[in-house]
Amino acid sequence: MPISSTRIPAATWRPFTARGVHATLAGIAANLRSGAWHRIAALGAVLGAAYLAGGWLAVVCGVLIPRLLLYPQLAWLSLIVEHTWFDPEPRTGTPAWVEAGRCLRLYPHRPALAALAAATWLPYGDLHHYAHSAHPAMRWNYLPALERHLHRPHFTPDALVFGHTSVARRHLAALAVTPTDGTAPAGRPAHIG
Repeated sequence: MPISSTRIPAATWRPFTARGVHATLAGIAANLRSGAWHRIAALGAVLGAAYLAGGWLAVVCGVLIPRLLLYPQLAWLSLIVEHTWFDPEPRTGTPAWVEAGRCLRLYPHRPALAALAAATWLPYGDLHHYAHSAHPAMRWNYLPALERHLHRPHFTPDALVFGHTSVARRHLAALAVTPTDGTAPAGRPAHIG
């Protein structure tokens, strides 16, 4: 079933929704319930240190908002930009060629945005995910050098959410394809505009 054009942007910001916050809280609660007392002690120590450093404002703005909203959103965006998740066409060939078709490279023409993403929200995601996917046995610290020697991924968007070549637009186009037999999409649209 094709997805509506309003559901992709809504799904992009899911961790900020009530369901997303509920899922985050449920995950935290499950981790705290799953056993080790040191998890609860670590949580208490972090909250206590934040309170001692700056009072309730530090607890809310320095710990709770980042942990409940910001980090889940950045992790979610990282997952969205790792692959062409919804492209229906199969990829065959060498591992590097297959991954060049599946992986994305965000901001290839905007070095300042790429540097910001590498330093903040995509250090283990998109920026070296392609090299890791093509050669999963490679050590993490060799991935930047390895990636310089690989061909570029086939899809290199300049934007995450907005624009004709954005990641969100590509996902929407792939999800908008009507299945021919009710089970699999008929094929990727020729143009994503």
